[in-house]
Amino acid sequence: MMVSKAVHSTVSYAFCKSICIAHLGEICFRLSFLWSGKDEISRKAPVAWERICEPKIAGGLNVISLIEWNQATIGKLLWNLQSKADKLWVKWINAYYLKGQDIMTWQAPQSCSWILKRIVNCRDVVAQTQYWEESIQKGKYKTSTMYKNLRGEKEQVEWKRIFFNNYARPRATFILWLKLMGRLPTKDRLARIGVVTDGVCSFCNHAESLEHIFFECNTTQLIWREILSWVGFHRSPAKWSVEKTWLIQKTKKKGWRRHILKIAAAETIYAIWRARNEMIFSQKCIDPCLKDIIIYSIVMRCTLRRKLNIHVNVTTLCLE
Repeated sequence: MMVSKAVHSTVSYAFCKSICIAHLGEICFRLSFLWSGKDEISRKAPVAWERICEPKIAGGLNVISLIEWNQATIGKLLWNLQSKADKLWVKWINAYYLKGQDIMTWQAPQSCSWILKRIVNCRDVVAQTQYWEESIQKGKYKTSTMYKNLRGEKEQVEWKRIFFNNYARPRATFILWLKLMGRLPTKDRLARIGVVTDGVCSFCNHAESLEHIFFECNTTQLIWREILSWVGFHRSPAKWSVEKTWLIQKTKKKGWRRHILKIAAAETIYAIWRARNEMIFSQKCIDPCLKDIIIYSIVMRCTLRRKLNIHVNVTTLCLE
């Protein structure tokens, strides 16, 4: 009976290991698709993967980091062995491997299973966190809390309210995120690494930079002014650093208008960036109805939200 259980445990461990490998491959696929749009391995990475795994309040996308998450889940197994949990597999390991020794000081022999070796290897990392002692004292272990402890405290970014809970289209919020991170591939950045030699703005004859194209350029400044006027803010736009500070202040306030302002910012930046790319790669002229297209996108996104739906008129494309 004991042999059959041991065999069953070995099969279960092997199955779990194969699932983890498959999941890791899926993460690699998502990583490649995020930057290149294909399932092929790409070295294009405007933002480091470590930064992507940070929480949204710290400027990341809150993608789970497999390294720390794996350590946190293994820490759960270590905690069960340390707390002598009333589980069959814990009793079996204590009887055939530990034999009365403390798991925190036990040295794994070469003949033991791979899962025990992983627990021992992860022991020093998990046990050094503040949460480990708390879990031992309280008699309760949460994998998510250990994961946060392993990731450490992250400094919050000022623009988190502009990006967080933004109801714009995902493609628009993604471009907004790259813009806030300062990682959009403008011509001045591409020229520094030798990708392009032409650094002129597609909308005017000024040198293209992250500050210029949003919203210092005369063409994009006019579009941004019209969108702001439609939302209900009558002001003269300045360069991006000034507009970002203004957006941070406005999005701190309560009310439905701040949500529409965040949608407007994301959709406008995305529309300008897309128009810029079409002018460069497809030799298209800027659409004279670009402002109306942006407003239509804002209204359509508002209709999907119950609290914002009552403030827009789909027929006239106006705020009420």
